[in-house]
Amino acid sequence: PYDMYQVIDAIIDHGERLDLKPGFGRSLITCLARIGGRSIGIVANQPMELGGVLENDASDKGAHFIQVCDAFGIPLVFLQDTPGFMVGSRVEHAGIIRHGAKMLHAMSAATVPKLTVVVRKGYGAGYYVMCGRAYEPDLLLAWPGAEISVMGAEGMLGIAGRKLFGGMEPPADVKAQIVERLQANIDIDRVAGWALVDDVIDPRDTRLALAWGLELTAHKRVERPAKKRGVMPV
Repeated sequence: PYDMYQVIDAIIDHGERLDLKPGFGRSLITCLARIGGRSIGIVANQPMELGGVLENDASDKGAHFIQVCDAFGIPLVFLQDTPGFMVGSRVEHAGIIRHGAKMLHAMSAATVPKLTVVVRKGYGAGYYVMCGRAYEPDLLLAWPGAEISVMGAEGMLGIAGRKLFGGMEPPADVKAQIVERLQANIDIDRVAGWALVDDVIDPRDTRLALAWGLELTAHKRVERPAKKRGVMPV
């Protein structure tokens, strides 16, 4: 795994940022910074902590930060590298669906500019809650080699393969062929052809692309019914 802070520091002005709740929900980074002189709020998965998975505390942290940025009119930049939400009986009993829904609600209700970069992978519901295509980011970019899918090719084979081969492990050569075909379907260039991302960019151009996106959306206005608010899951 790599440190997402290295990515953040490379794209923001002078590498200067203000982290909010850095010791809480550590698999998600929330910080304030500037790009091209414009204030932004960054929501980024941290592969160094639980592989960037979203668990209860990280979801609550993300929901609160997104609401703060939306309240103060601060554009949001999402940096995706997540395998999705944490699974297991412990987090399920602790209400992972409810906690995840808080972040999803906050993100979908935000009317500030929203820019997303898929750095390495966006799997399952994690892709959506980090402002995937269905939640109308103003700009959705991806790095070469990024993956957008329900899960990785190996994971899909692990689940579907048991059914296809009657619960038996498929031969190595057959397994390699299936993984190769699955991988081709989640290749970022193919995904871009389906308009699931706006562009696949050179990582070195990320700062420039985000600065352009922020300038493009600087006067964004979203019309909403007067005095109407959604009800966040609690």
